[in-house]
Amino acid sequence: MLVSLRSETVPSRDAVHDENDVVGRLRSCHGRIRHFLDLAARLARADAPPSDVSEAAQALARYFSVGFALHAADEDDSLLPRLRLCSPSVASAVDRMAQEHREIEALLSSLLPVWRGAAAWPTDRSQLLAAEPLRADLDELLRGHLALEEAEVFPVITRLSAAHQADLLQEMRQRRR
Repeated sequence: MLVSLRSETVPSRDAVHDENDVVGRLRSCHGRIRHFLDLAARLARADAPPSDVSEAAQALARYFSVGFALHAADEDDSLLPRLRLCSPSVASAVDRMAQEHREIEALLSSLLPVWRGAAAWPTDRSQLLAAEPLRADLDELLRGHLALEEAEVFPVITRLSAAHQADLLQEMRQRRR
């Protein structure tokens, strides 16, 4: 059975959620993260033309080294410090998020070279297959991480002051300029 690498388009920044709202912006990011996790899973088992493999691998490397890195910075540099100060009740969730970010970074440091290699040598799938356990670990960790944020952290964000939320949005936008 052929597994397509072109079956879905990347969710746009404002496709579903309000980009002028901190939680909306984070939900949009989560949609993109899930999209790229799905693409990574398909890439590992794809019987696709080399050009499709190369394109998908490039997209994964680009997203997880740039887009995801910006999202992680939004959380680590802007959101988590505010949550620690403004809502000590979520301290355990904040600590867990920070720890998971380190674990995600470690997995990505191993996977990014594999995806870059697959982009350059799309007919050699051996590294993709060898990295499949790492990819599966990233998928499990990130999906659990997103669920934690959505269940425990997003409700707290909506209770931050309007000024804190405005500052968060400004910092998030500034990172993307």
